[in-house]
Parts: sequence; C-alpha cells; structure tokens
Amino acid sequence: MKSLIASLALLGAMLLPQFTAAHDGKDCSGAKSVECDLVQKGIARKVIPNPDLVCVYFVQPKISNVLLWVFPQGGGEPRPYVKRNAGKTGQFCIGRHFVRDAEALFMCNVLDGQAIYPRADAVAIALKDKLARMPGEACLHGEGKCADMGYKPMSALSVAEKSRMDELRARVEPQIRLAKK
Repeated sequence: MKSLIASLALLGAMLLPQFTAAHDGKDCSGAKSVECDLVQKGIARKVIPNPDLVCVYFVQPKISNVLLWVFPQGGGEPRPYVKRNAGKTGQFCIGRHFVRDAEALFMCNVLDGQAIYPRADAVAIALKDKLARMPGEACLHGEGKCADMGYKPMSALSVAEKSRMDELRARVEPQIRLAKK
C-alpha cells in the first residue's frame, strides 16, 4: 500500500509540469521548449563547459624535465608548470587568460635550453588557436642550434627586454636549480 501511494505521488510530481505547460498555453507535442524538454526527457546538461586553453609547444634534443613560468603583470607570484620526463616534443596547455595577462613566459629544460617570451609574444600566443604550434613553439636545443633550425634567437630581443627577462629569471632561479636535480 505504501509503495502504491509513493508511486502515485511520483507520477503526480512528474505530470505536474506537463499540466503547468499546458495551462500556460504551451503545447508539448509540437514546438520544443525548455519546460517540455524537462518533462519529456528529464534534466540534461544543456551547456558543456569548455575551458579556454592555449597550448605552448616545445622541442628539445632528448627526454628531460621542462619548466614553464608564467609571470603575471604587476609583479605577482609566477605560476610554475612542470612536465617531468617530457619527450622530444611536448606542450603545456594552460588557461588563455593567464597567457594573455602575462608580462612574460619563460621555459627551460635540464639541458640548459631556454625560451623567453616577452609581453608582445605572450599576447600573440594568447590570440592563436588552441592547438596551433606557431607562434610560440619553444626550441630548447640551445641558442645556436635553434637559430639554425629557424627559430627566433633570444639575441633578437631588445636590450630592455633582455634585462627585464634576466630580472624575471633571477626571481625563479632557485626553483629552476631544484627542478634540474
């Protein structure tokens, strides 16, 4: 008897939105509406979250740890990202807003390869498609080899950019040394 009452109560609760939709002048047999959809199909997620990411790719001569530091504007705490035992090619996929709002990006590996992205390059990376390799693919083979491979050498940075990048790198140098061990 209790199960019969519970079943009838559940049936009544399910039919109530149908009657409400009909009462409001909505026809659930024709055009689709949110209320009718809920009655006919139940609750279903309508919006699938899609985090807005951008991927920063890198190439290196052999497997090693790779670090990416995102330096926010205004001198905030840098955000570290680590890929342990990264292959010869790899990527860091991070929030586009972190890259867009960054003063600079700094990437390095255990083999003394490094790539520096000043503000202008960070903005260009933030504007690219998520999975596009360029602009912004980092070469961690060393400056001479990377220049031979067609990558923009760090010597192409202006004197002001170089000095600012050296300041930023000095802030995280202790963590870089620890990660290389």
